[in-house]
Amino acid sequence: MNHSTPPSEDDKPRQVLDAALRLQAERDAAVEESRRLAALRDAASEVGVAPEVFDEAARALQRRQGEEADRAEAAMLARRRKLRRAGLVATIVLPVIACAFIVVWPYVPREPVRDGFDGVGTAWTLGKNASTRAILASDQVEGHGAVAVLVVERFGPDADGKFHAAVNAGEPVDLRARTGLRVAMRAEGLATARVFLEDGELRWRSQPLALGGAWQTYDLALATFEKQERSGHVWHVVSPSAPRRGRVSFKFGWFMNPQDATGRVWIDDLEVH
Repeated sequence: MNHSTPPSEDDKPRQVLDAALRLQAERDAAVEESRRLAALRDAASEVGVAPEVFDEAARALQRRQGEEADRAEAAMLARRRKLRRAGLVATIVLPVIACAFIVVWPYVPREPVRDGFDGVGTAWTLGKNASTRAILASDQVEGHGAVAVLVVERFGPDADGKFHAAVNAGEPVDLRARTGLRVAMRAEGLATARVFLEDGELRWRSQPLALGGAWQTYDLALATFEKQERSGHVWHVVSPSAPRRGRVSFKFGWFMNPQDATGRVWIDDLEVH
């Protein structure tokens, strides 16, 4: 027989208020969680994590937490049944600790990638169009040691009027969790360079870099690189996103220097951090 006393008319408003306060607290918690996730998504985007990758990781974490909570509840019920069968009477307190680590990258590089251009001809190669006369060599410079030197004897345009001369890395760099690139250059005769990060049909390019006769160090934020996508033989600017990997390429041809330009560029002390 149920002997519970039904709530009186005086108690009902208080119960409604309690229910409303609990509902409001749940909504406030949901709003706060949404704001926290938005802040984390923005922070992840700054280090190169795409929003869809972050959302997928968040959903996976939520599923894992739900599964862990279900397992914890099942284990608690099983233990209670065992204690009942054994005739034990005890107060069981099971603390629930949610420890979650979102693994966004299978490998997160920490140390800067550095290159002193000792591998000219192997790790670094010349890229040019057929009509351009240029060579890439290694030079010994006081205070720098071995450096790369690009010598442009003549720019020769292709049928489309474009000409190319570049110093290209042989292997791509893992750019996840990277934020900047630093390199030292000096030039004679060639006034402008750009740094490119190339990844198949995608690439990111720096703003034009003014070259001079004295060594100059260029500190470039990867967030300032312009993203492009190739369609056929044409590159188009597309919506920005952080590069995840890319082959470093220093370019000095069309769109940077005039066709009649000749000269040399020395490159040293590359660091991707």
